[in-house]
Amino acid sequence: MFGLMKKSEHERIRNNLHSHIKHYGEINRKHCSEIEEMKKQLVLENRRVTYWKLKFLEPDKEPVILGSEKEIKYIKA
Repeated sequence: MFGLMKKSEHERIRNNLHSHIKHYGEINRKHCSEIEEMKKQLVLENRRVTYWKLKFLEPDKEPVILGSEKEIKYIKA
């Protein structure tokens, strides 16, 4: 008469919504971490491009590279 629902129906809907929220939260966290990793890779690629541009423009000089040893090896390769 007043549009009220049974407690069991309410709990079923609530559990279903909580399940969906949890699922999409996990997906969001996964994609956020992938996006952060892609941003780091993009920064590294931009540094690599800059290094090789400077190396091409002034072949007699060695451009300065800041970063970890692994990053420096990647940029120079």
